[in-house]
Amino acid sequence: MQFTTTLLLCTMAAPATVPTPAAPTQPTAVIEIAADASAQSLIDIAREDLKASRWSKAAAFLHAARARLDAPSPVLAYDEGIAAYQAGDLSAAAAAFDAALNASTESSSTPSLIADAHFNRGNVAVDQAVLAQEGGETNAAMTQLVEALGHYRQAIVKHDPRGDARANAQLAWQRLQQLIEQKQQEEQEQDQEQQQDESEESSQDDQDDAQSQDNEQHQSPEPQEGQDEPQQDEQQDEQEPQQDQQQPDTDQRDEQQQPEPEGQQQQSQGPHQAQPLTREEAERLLQRVRDRERARVQEEAAETPGTPVTGKDW
Repeated sequence: MQFTTTLLLCTMAAPATVPTPAAPTQPTAVIEIAADASAQSLIDIAREDLKASRWSKAAAFLHAARARLDAPSPVLAYDEGIAAYQAGDLSAAAAAFDAALNASTESSSTPSLIADAHFNRGNVAVDQAVLAQEGGETNAAMTQLVEALGHYRQAIVKHDPRGDARANAQLAWQRLQQLIEQKQQEEQEQDQEQQQDESEESSQDDQDDAQSQDNEQHQSPEPQEGQDEPQQDEQQDEQEPQQDQQQPDTDQRDEQQQPEPEGQQQQSQGPHQAQPLTREEAERLLQRVRDRERARVQEEAAETPGTPVTGKDW
């Protein structure tokens, strides 16, 4: 049995804008479906829910009805996709539209039904791309937009008398190009930031190396306790032999330059031999002794009055 539901997503008031999923009109509730309910009874319940815009309940009963059929029904799957989309369940809507397309054949389904399924499946993909972009998942958003473009192309080929699929395809293509440019710009900025960070890090390393070398050249290491004295002792020990080697040369030069004493000069000339006095030299020496004695006696007589002067020297 074929539902006569209106193709809400294909009759947009503004076909040049990508539709957005409608928010659920009622809170999600547990839907009870009788296990022994027939497919026809479930379809009847779903029809009433569609008229009352109970989208979640209608989608649930349509899904249950399809499961009880012997052969897949592209119409029921399509109507389930419409209800799930209106309820805001994009995943369920995408699965239902895919089921409608898989069950459709050129002989069993009209070209308009296949075109409408592709069109609405493309709208679901665009909505999923918007949500992915808002969540910062750029790659997922681009993937969904590419998928949307594929469905819009199929809709244009099958049946697009009003040009809705073409208009939405152009909008999806523009959005995809924006995402591609945005991603390329982000990658370029990331590359520039990475190169800048690497350049700054390399420059900092060079400055650190230069500073380290400068410090090593201008700052002498402090001597460690217990190491300075042995080095000084070793240097002193090295200098002392040099001084000892130089000292003999200096002493030798001093000995050569220092005048020899008179006795040493005579000794160097040979042993001294005493010469005997002549008679005249002996008389002169004796006379000098007499003169000194006479002078001494006269001085004592002058100091002691009344002492006669004998005129003898002894």
